[in-house]
Amino acid sequence: MIEINDPDTYSGLVYVPKSASNNNGKKLPILFVLHGAGKNEKDVWNLANVNGEHAGLIPSLLASGQAPPELYENFIVVAPYSKDKASFYEEPRSKLLQFMRFAISADG
Repeated sequence: MIEINDPDTYSGLVYVPKSASNNNGKKLPILFVLHGAGKNEKDVWNLANVNGEHAGLIPSLLASGQAPPELYENFIVVAPYSKDKASFYEEPRSKLLQFMRFAISADG
């Protein structure tokens, strides 16, 4: 799992299956995971903390090895983090869409 940062929108975590490098050009689907409301006062790695505010969400399941193989073998996972915001709903939808475009671009 790696951290990405779009300076204009959000930071996020990205998980790419090990099998992606030898997929013979086959593109894997991307699963965008939006965390629910919360304090969101810590850094983006709190999304992967199995004991943190967002425990039980896909990033923490991947980080702890608890995700099912159907997920960790077949999907790229992107999880933006709305630091210091209670929810993504406090932001314009266009900001989230901008992050999604960044995440799938060569810069993300």
